[in-house]
Amino acid sequence: DYSPIVIGVTMGGFGLAA
Repeated sequence: DYSPIVIGVTMGGFGLAA
């Protein structure tokens, strides 16, 4: 399972990429 930190970094990365 993913931790909130990993999800935050992933979503942040996609947000910056988008």
